[in-house]
Amino acid sequence: MTSALSPLDRLGTPIVPGVFILYAHALGRSAALQWARVLLVEARADDPYGAPHGVSILTWGVADRYEGPELQRRPGRLLFPDRIVVVPRRRVPKAERALLTSPTVRELLARRGVS
Repeated sequence: MTSALSPLDRLGTPIVPGVFILYAHALGRSAALQWARVLLVEARADDPYGAPHGVSILTWGVADRYEGPELQRRPGRLLFPDRIVVVPRRRVPKAERALLTSPTVRELLARRGVS
C-alpha cells in the first residue's frame, strides 16, 4: 500500500475514486464477481473485521442478478483492498459499463469532485 488514502489492489494498482473495480462476493450459495466504481477512499482507525489496511472504500456497484445486471440501490463499503482488482474502463462489459457510467453514478462522483 502506498498510503492510507491510496491503497493498492491485488495487482499493485492504486485504488482511487472513479476507477472501475472487480471483486468477489456471495451470490446465493455460490461465488460471483461484482463490478463497481470507487466513490471514496477513507482512512479507517477502527476496523471490526481486523483488516490491516486501515481504509474503507465506498463503491457503487452492479448487482449480479440471474436476470441480468442491475445498478445497486445503495453504496457498499469494501475493507480489503487486496481482494479488489482495478480494471481499465474498456475491459468492463458493455452492460455493466453503461450502468456504472449512468447519470446516477456520474452525479455521485461529481459531488465528490471526481470526473
